[in-house]
Amino acid sequence: MESNNHIEQIKKQLRQINDYIVFHTQLESCITFIQSIDNEKIFFVSSISDILQISSHLEILSEIDSIFIFNWERVDHEYLVFTNSKLIGIYNDFDLLCLSIEEQVHFLHRHLQTFNFLDQDEYLIKDLSKQTIDLLWFQLYHDVLFQLTYNEEAKQEMIDVCRSYYRDNIKELKMIEEFKNEYRSEDALQWYLKKSFLYKIINKALRIKDFDQLYIFRYFMKDLTENFIREHQKLLQSGKEILFTYREMKITKDQIEKFKENE
Repeated sequence: MESNNHIEQIKKQLRQINDYIVFHTQLESCITFIQSIDNEKIFFVSSISDILQISSHLEILSEIDSIFIFNWERVDHEYLVFTNSKLIGIYNDFDLLCLSIEEQVHFLHRHLQTFNFLDQDEYLIKDLSKQTIDLLWFQLYHDVLFQLTYNEEAKQEMIDVCRSYYRDNIKELKMIEEFKNEYRSEDALQWYLKKSFLYKIINKALRIKDFDQLYIFRYFMKDLTENFIREHQKLLQSGKEILFTYREMKITKDQIEKFKENE
């Protein structure tokens, strides 16, 4: 059994990668919690002994994106029988486990980053009515954004929420303090591209259309929108050819089948 101090240290280190960490010691409560999650991706970390108990459930828990096995007991796993397409690896060293989790988090962020609000399933089944609603939602948000209160009070409200959300993350708290003291409106795009606290919270809010959260970030979102408009105008004025970019996409087997059906 790990000591309480060691467990707290593990939690602290994991929170430097992702702020929301939940520990479970009972199988039923763990499964119930996973099933209760909506609009989130779960990275599941288990010991070797526990993975065998929960393995039959993992196949049907669609909320889980990636599986990591931490062999903290240092047992021989040469003959471990566990096959799952979501398994990333088995790790004896905690630092290597954290590095692998961090890499997968970055990959997931790249996969999910989008401003068009259109769900993958909608593309695959060509649900144009739903896409139209989402586009109207985006346009409405854009129009309302420039009518909202935009002052130092709005900035402080955003900072207070960020401090509360990242209260156990020293790295992000330091970045929030830097933002408070050094931020300028013309630097909004650079701050967003740092992929720090702003990038993470805003991308999630945009993806799930969390208007309450977006309202809290109105101070920054208005600047960010104006920065994008300015950069777009620069591109048009430069006379350069349009640059086409492509990004990888991670999709499920069900989504692949839907895609085949709609070819």
